[in-house]
Amino acid sequence: MSENSVRKSIILDGETVITSILPLDGSFYLTGSRKNNNYQIIVIKMSGALEIEWEKVYGPETSDT
Repeated sequence: MSENSVRKSIILDGETVITSILPLDGSFYLTGSRKNNNYQIIVIKMSGALEIEWEKVYGPETSDT
């Protein structure tokens, strides 16, 4: 990372934090993490109109028990 780079995070709710946004081919790919008892990595693809096309979650499954 260069000296002029600024790293920011977007907090979507109390549990989900977006740390990276990559514009590619008219879409946006967002990566971040979610804490639901355990940490999970999330990847979201959004259209150019900012509609969620898909979301993938990697990490331990959570339970409501």
